[in-house]
Amino acid sequence: MTGREARRLLKAVIILLGVWALLEIIMRLYVDLPLKADFYGSISREDVRERQAAAGVKTAAGPGWVHLGWIADPERESYRIERLSAGQWTEIGQSRFGSFLWRGEGGAFRVFAVPKGGDQPRLIGEVSAEPASGSPPLYRPVIAGPWQFLFRPQRSGYYINDHTIFQDAEGNWRLIGITSKTDGDYNQERYFAVGVSREFPPPAGMTEEAPIADFGELAWAPHVIQAGGSYHMFWSPHKLHQMDSADGITWTNHR
Repeated sequence: MTGREARRLLKAVIILLGVWALLEIIMRLYVDLPLKADFYGSISREDVRERQAAAGVKTAAGPGWVHLGWIADPERESYRIERLSAGQWTEIGQSRFGSFLWRGEGGAFRVFAVPKGGDQPRLIGEVSAEPASGSPPLYRPVIAGPWQFLFRPQRSGYYINDHTIFQDAEGNWRLIGITSKTDGDYNQERYFAVGVSREFPPPAGMTEEAPIADFGELAWAPHVIQAGGSYHMFWSPHKLHQMDSADGITWTNHR
């Protein structure tokens, strides 16, 4: 091979590498940019107001408490919560985000958005809700003993974040949580690690099982409930996911 041919070959290799690098950058931008892993998730800031107005204020209630929830825009506004008492609307609290817990009697509630720029408050929604009978549960957890190791994955990831703990149909305790094989890169958190133990808390920590919920999308904030003889797992972020299980061990019917 002559010197000229060698230079031509080197030039061709450099061009091919450059094209490959450019295509890789374009592909990463195409895949990653729509997944805005910030407070707003995949909803653009311009869509927040419209979604907020459409959703209004939602409620959940339990013994002695009422929870109000709404879509929030914390960079642009805070929120004022009022309750109707003796025919008068009275402020009962404020919130930076779309969540407020009221402990007391029920009735009519309304939530106002208070723009940080000084504009007039805007009504998000008005709702009525009544707490269930009975005494409210413990409001703040109390640390009643020393810290104890529970679980740290070794095969599916290197850490646990945002976990849920429940007891499956066989009586074993299960921990499901965010993980990845990185130092905490949340864009790589695309499935959940699973830890299992017969006792809880486990004297020697939990045993790692195969990860679950790997659908090639971000997987955050898992939560498991049991209802109607079945287990239901929910998670986010950019949309709400759900899977079902008859025993809390094997999960199917992703939607």
